[in-house]
Amino acid sequence: MKKSGFFVLLTVLILLLCQCQKENESENYDANLDVARSSTLANSIFSNVYKVFHQAFYDTVLHSAGSKDICGANVMYLTYPGDSVVIRAVYPDWNLLCPDGIYRRGIINAWIKEPFTDSSGKAEFNFTNFATENNELTGDYEILYETDSNQKPLYKSVAKEVEISMFDSVNSMQWEAHQKVFWAEGSETPQDFSDDLFLYSGTNSGVSESGLPFSSEIVEPIKKDRLCTWLKGGSFIVRSPDLNVGEGMVYFTEDSCNDLFYMEFQGIQFYERFKYLYIQKPL
Repeated sequence: MKKSGFFVLLTVLILLLCQCQKENESENYDANLDVARSSTLANSIFSNVYKVFHQAFYDTVLHSAGSKDICGANVMYLTYPGDSVVIRAVYPDWNLLCPDGIYRRGIINAWIKEPFTDSSGKAEFNFTNFATENNELTGDYEILYETDSNQKPLYKSVAKEVEISMFDSVNSMQWEAHQKVFWAEGSETPQDFSDDLFLYSGTNSGVSESGLPFSSEIVEPIKKDRLCTWLKGGSFIVRSPDLNVGEGMVYFTEDSCNDLFYMEFQGIQFYERFKYLYIQKPL
């Protein structure tokens, strides 16, 4: 009788384990992937905006000549009375294929109260018909100058009420970010932009194109160097409390310049390429 009871209990446990495994396998992660892609896309787009304007802040050739091509944009350095400066990046209306392989169009303006590199330095941005591939940006963005304990440049990157609209959709994504950008390599040679490496930390939040709220926090600093379009190395956690699976991770590869990244939920990994993310065609 005892043996019989034991086998009944064992059978029940096996059935329960099988059921749990089946439920995990049948979990639909589409919504989780949606919020992870949204956060990744916004981080990538703004890291490239930051890259262009960081060079413009320090490029003495641009400052003396008044204009220069930077990453495919015609960048102008315009001075006004009262030590004010406007840096304007202009991409043609017909969508320019930039050297990094990404199409862009429209105008980005940054208003700066000189000098930018002091404790109150701030650049305030707006966008006029600016788009990266299929994604048009509106909203407010600013970069604030700070230094770390060793007096090395440290910047605050703040996005406020940003909206990213996809051309082929009636929906849009909302995004806000409060991040710090550490100039980890290259600050000793400010006119040699090829050796620059930036490390991102901080948080962001928003609502995905399909209407799902999310928040993200960088766990390992995300790397961005001057010569690569894509985010490199680092990771962030993405949370969406409205979903059955409430959180997951996004990881960026450490390769020289690989556009591959992956998302992970409940131990299951989903690989994707940045280029497909930009044009809204998942791998």
